[in-house]
Amino acid sequence: MRAQEFLTEDYDPTKARVEHPEDLILTQGSSGAQHAIAIIQQMATNPETISIKPDGKPAIIWGRDDQGFGMADKHMFAKGIIPRSIDQMAQVYSQRSGGGREELVSMMAALWPQFEQSVPGSFRGWMFGDLLYSQRPGVQNGNFVFQPNTVSYSVPVASDLGKQIAASTSGIVVHTYFKQAPYLGQDGKIVAPPGQHITSPRGINTRGPLLVISDQFTAPPKVKVPPEIKNLSAFISRNAGLIDKVLDESTLVSLKIKDLPQLLKTYANSKVRARNFNAFGSDFLEWLASSKASEQKQKNIQTHLQENAGGFKVLCQAFLGIMNIKDKIVGLLDAHPAPLQASIQGEPGQEGYLVHTKSGPVKTVNRQKFSAANFEK
Repeated sequence: MRAQEFLTEDYDPTKARVEHPEDLILTQGSSGAQHAIAIIQQMATNPETISIKPDGKPAIIWGRDDQGFGMADKHMFAKGIIPRSIDQMAQVYSQRSGGGREELVSMMAALWPQFEQSVPGSFRGWMFGDLLYSQRPGVQNGNFVFQPNTVSYSVPVASDLGKQIAASTSGIVVHTYFKQAPYLGQDGKIVAPPGQHITSPRGINTRGPLLVISDQFTAPPKVKVPPEIKNLSAFISRNAGLIDKVLDESTLVSLKIKDLPQLLKTYANSKVRARNFNAFGSDFLEWLASSKASEQKQKNIQTHLQENAGGFKVLCQAFLGIMNIKDKIVGLLDAHPAPLQASIQGEPGQEGYLVHTKSGPVKTVNRQKFSAANFEK
């Protein structure tokens, strides 16, 4: 399979989250687990399908259509809302709850002409990226240093990228192109034409006041998948029936616990926050007791898991196995040369990486490193 066939996968702008590979077993059972293993193996056979996941903020979509230039954040875009002026954008922000809107509007107003200048009048479509800086970064020890969100980035001033930053006012990592924006269908629901991952932005000015940066490595990384992946795949195959019985949809519906997969994902995130996956699975019911689930739902889940204790145990073991193998590969990728040198709370490493598959992107992130730090912000 050629890398280009993966890199043009469809991307749905209305989806809020990209999945972790280990979470696929929680939502899709044994087939999801084997899909996660295939994704990890793809990282070795097609390393060109791996991109760096930028930790920019906010996520911005901008471009042109027959109505002219427009600019939005990802939440507006997902709803088919594309402001055509900063006043329209300010109005949208004014309808949102929470603080900090005035500061955000002020920043977007300063960025607006820079983004507009980057797309010529003949350009059609929408670029999606993550903002790295809205003002030229300061210099520390010969490096431009900036921290848009959780990850801190460092770029040598004397490097090619450093020289481009020196000539810019703002910078964004672009990763997706949409030929058409989402729109409201006749049934009142949002129709979301898919986007495609892009490795090299074309048709726009990438080095004006707005510096547009690719999400690619300096050179494709060499990924070596740990040998234990074969044993893990065999383990999942042997226990597929037990795993799938735990997550059987008809059973969950009949027991009125259809949201068990989502509860398991929320539970996994609680372990991320604690930076501790010890006793993963064995303390799920204890965690559930402190959740918002009703007492009856808790009883139904407890009964279901007791009746499927073996399946739940192997499900949790497979989850941890996939996560541990993924984390080893993330560690190798963190050591691979990248244009943006990154660190998290002083420890070298990117937010994570995206693997572009034919069914959509999947994120490989060390959750006990980046995700936990992100939760702590």
